[in-house]
Amino acid sequence: VLPSDTNADLLLALENGAEGLILPLHGTEDLQELLEGVMPQYISIYLLPLGNPVSALQLFQSWLETIAVAPALIQGGILWSPSDQVFDHQQELGLGVELLEELLELTEDYTLFKAFCIKTSRYTESGSHPLDALTFGLGELVEILDRVSLAPSLVFDSLFLETAVGDHHFGEVGRQLAFRQLVQEFALLYQVELEEQELILFCQTSHWSQSILDAHTNMIRQTYEALSAVLGGANVLWVKPLEEENASTQERRIARNVSAILKE
Repeated sequence: VLPSDTNADLLLALENGAEGLILPLHGTEDLQELLEGVMPQYISIYLLPLGNPVSALQLFQSWLETIAVAPALIQGGILWSPSDQVFDHQQELGLGVELLEELLELTEDYTLFKAFCIKTSRYTESGSHPLDALTFGLGELVEILDRVSLAPSLVFDSLFLETAVGDHHFGEVGRQLAFRQLVQEFALLYQVELEEQELILFCQTSHWSQSILDAHTNMIRQTYEALSAVLGGANVLWVKPLEEENASTQERRIARNVSAILKE
């Protein structure tokens, strides 16, 4: 979903192969109008905060209350990390941790909806080595666990893993598999036992690997990046249009159909 999308755009996506929505929210949108006809209990929904993540979540929760859907039926999470406050808003990490604690409290009854993610795409999309991205992501998690006032078990239960998949096919397959195992072993240092299947892996195709000139080659890159994510054990796959902000109807359809064809 783009910030400019209408209800018709959302329903068109869901009627033509999409199995979930990623909602960019400021926290002031009219979700009654935007999500009319959407049944959240049957799809995954990920919130992408464009401002305060608490405001975005509260707006979403208010909409769920109006349509009388139980919190336990909602699947998805918030595509946000406390470190976003540092990188995107030039604020202190402490503020991000405070926001996280509020999100954890608000999502207490949402057992299938994750309050935050370990976001590694910020590093790979900036040109970092893919393995460094995992290292930096785990470093963020250490900082969060050191600062948060809640039990580590609650933090691990409320997170999911996010990554952008590049063009080194077999290396990316291995990296996605390793990401889960690393976090699982890391949790043991905090006396938290996690099963690998408990760790949701959210994978998106990358932008930095695309070429400005080779549009058709980009489609191939996009497809094998998506396949790398699937073979690496992704639970959620976000295939982005090649021109994400100004994507044409055809580009969005192609992006949506990549995952549909791989599923077949």
